[in-house]
Amino acid sequence: MANSFSVKDFGAVGDGHTDDTLALQAAIDAASAAGGGTVVIPSGTYIVSAQASGNALILKDNVQLEGDATDRATLKLASGSSADIDGILRADGDAVGVSNLVIDGNRAHTTGVVSDLSLGDGVQLTLNYVQATNASGYGLDLRAEGSQVQANKAYVDYNGQGGVITAGLVGSALNDLIVRDNDGNGLTTQGVVTVQDINSTSNQGYGVAVEGDANGHAAQLISGSISSNRTSGVLIDKASDAVVDHLSISYNTLSAIEVRDSQGTQISTNRIDGSYLDANQPYVLLQDSSGTEVRGNVIGATGYYDGAKSTYGVEERGQSDANRIADNFISNVTEREVKVVGTATAVFDNTDVLTTYGSSGDDVISEYAQAYNTVLYGGAGDDLIQGGVLDNVLIGGAGVDQLAGAQGHDTFRFTQLTDSYRTASASYTDTITAFDASKDSIDVTSLGMSGLGNGHNGTLDLAYNADKNLTYLKSYDADAQGQRFELILNGDYRTSLTADNFLPLTAGTSGDDSLHGTTHGRDTLVGGDGRDMLSGRGDDDRLDGGAGADRLIGGQGADTFVYNQLTDSQVDAAGKNQGRDLIVDFNSGDHDRIDISALGFTGFGDGYGTTLSLTYDSANDITRLSSKELDSAGNRFQIALSGNHVLDLGANAVEFAHADSPQKTSTYPGQILTIGTAANDRLIGSADADRLYGLDGDDVLQGGANNDFLLGGHGADKLTGGSGSDYFVFQSVEDSYRTAEQSHTDLITDFNQGYDSLSVSALGYTDIGDGYNGTLKIDYNATLDRTYVRDLQSDDQGRFFQIALSGDQTQHLRYNNMGFADRDVSTDAAPIEVVGVATHTDHAVG
Repeated sequence: MANSFSVKDFGAVGDGHTDDTLALQAAIDAASAAGGGTVVIPSGTYIVSAQASGNALILKDNVQLEGDATDRATLKLASGSSADIDGILRADGDAVGVSNLVIDGNRAHTTGVVSDLSLGDGVQLTLNYVQATNASGYGLDLRAEGSQVQANKAYVDYNGQGGVITAGLVGSALNDLIVRDNDGNGLTTQGVVTVQDINSTSNQGYGVAVEGDANGHAAQLISGSISSNRTSGVLIDKASDAVVDHLSISYNTLSAIEVRDSQGTQISTNRIDGSYLDANQPYVLLQDSSGTEVRGNVIGATGYYDGAKSTYGVEERGQSDANRIADNFISNVTEREVKVVGTATAVFDNTDVLTTYGSSGDDVISEYAQAYNTVLYGGAGDDLIQGGVLDNVLIGGAGVDQLAGAQGHDTFRFTQLTDSYRTASASYTDTITAFDASKDSIDVTSLGMSGLGNGHNGTLDLAYNADKNLTYLKSYDADAQGQRFELILNGDYRTSLTADNFLPLTAGTSGDDSLHGTTHGRDTLVGGDGRDMLSGRGDDDRLDGGAGADRLIGGQGADTFVYNQLTDSQVDAAGKNQGRDLIVDFNSGDHDRIDISALGFTGFGDGYGTTLSLTYDSANDITRLSSKELDSAGNRFQIALSGNHVLDLGANAVEFAHADSPQKTSTYPGQILTIGTAANDRLIGSADADRLYGLDGDDVLQGGANNDFLLGGHGADKLTGGSGSDYFVFQSVEDSYRTAEQSHTDLITDFNQGYDSLSVSALGYTDIGDGYNGTLKIDYNATLDRTYVRDLQSDDQGRFFQIALSGDQTQHLRYNNMGFADRDVSTDAAPIEVVGVATHTDHAVG
């Protein structure tokens, strides 16, 4: 290796006893004097001691310290040291780096204040796979004016003053940082730095403390996990425009996030759970702060109902004002969702219900032991749907579904006759496998049914089959296709199922009706034709005005205003009322909703196509939700709402049509699916956990932050996982292969040892080996600087499976990060036949 200097050549021993300080520094000095180079530190423990400089070792211009990737060397401070050391290793030159090294402050056997690694001014430093541990000061002290740091996969633990501290940096990033079990904060940032995919846990201070510099400039935290810290998870203090995005923050002692004396903080798309010890705190605290955007977060969706709740989802205190708290899911609070003190703060379009949609196939949708309210749609297919701990609405949809409630008050809703029915010769009946008659409900009001009876005129006959221990609810009134509603309940409900288990239906006539609900139960009011007045009064009601210009008043509770036909509420081309409804008291703070899912509208827009425009008429104090598409009679769909609801009517308040999808989706998804085409695509991931499918073509896939799933598909693809633990998947030989003449090999540009994984199980490979009999051979081509994972046996078309990875990964690819198939091959499997033997001519890709 050019300009390579082994510390062994300078007398370093690395036996854990000999003081190697002078030998190590001599190797660094020699590399620097030569204009730069790599100082190689073989495996071992190298004892170092304080020097007159106040450090043990000083890293100089253009020098890289490099340990063994498979068995990292340790620099350990000598026992008995009493000096204050600002850095056992101090980076004090330009273009310096440290990789595959452990720095041990030996705090149990030394005195004085010692940090493991420190930084000089104006330094450009790169850290890769560095552990900084057991210092009485900081693990990584990265406070320096004008320095630039790129740190990847640092592990910082058991340090006295804190894990990592930064200040004065420019153009710097900390990626895949782990900080844990430090006596102070896990990470403290002062000024601008990007922190991506952090894991901060079990620190005695804050998980992360973000402080503004003299001008208020502050860090961006993107993706990662912050948990079980002894104060709050994240502190934003005296900062401007700090960012907390796509983090999982849970079980910290106080709040998940504290924002103090700060402006313009963005808190978005995080999963935030409750405090672990002190439940008398909000999930998100805004103290004397303004301009904060709290948007799109899942707050309080505790994975298991363990009683860990906070007072509020978001709470303002002190002089906080002009904040926006919108489009969040908030649950598991002891007081209420949001508490504000500022007169200019806006709160809108939050929800306490998580909605999941099944795919177009057969799904298993389970929220078992999840402690939040849900709405679960099975969609097409024969689905298995399991509710969670709290209150669930289960809608099986088409297909023969199995539905199960849980511990909450569950509602089983049927919106179409074809959701559960039979004919004279066949059954397509859903089964409720777990129904608690003491608290669960059946909603068949959309079918015009409301309870038990003789099976005619909107009633259901109850029949019990003792041999099968099944209860049947049957309608005997068939439609024109001979279909009639039928539902099965597992068990004997002859004495326990009563009218109280059915949501009541109050239906109007073809005239002008005045329909009223009750103050103590969930009512369904259906107006029919005419100019009707519907008033839900109390509880969570469903109001369907039907045709005609209706006046709808939800009253208290989370009410749903339902539209099943475009003619239910419309105006003519000039906007003249031709039967437009008026919703009088819409209140998103009570979680009122407008359900237009049956009409085919897909979202907000200009009002053309499948979009609806949203406008406010200040002269008449009316908000209009409008289509501009005229029907054959020259009319168009429009709903009017009293007051200004332009902010209120967001994704949580309006239920649009949900398109069929090849996979399950959620209103707050854990993963984002992006699918390419047959052409050459460029798929760029987000800070979410992305699933990127390239399909055909020579594609470029970039995962970005978070834990991503990348499948290039056919073609020679270029795959970049980014930070986080990424999963590169290969499902067929066509995904990545070469022939004797050509290469169609995928290139993984940033495979991260200990973090990323390859999956080849679908191809039947079982181990690393010589490339024969179901194994894959790993080779490094120094000329191309590529590592190849290859099969040396071709298929019957002369194709050899092969993956390329940038750099030398031969020491990093192991069985546990390869995702092989089970080694226990069935005796019925066809033996592997050697069809061809690969040559060893590699081709540069990417």
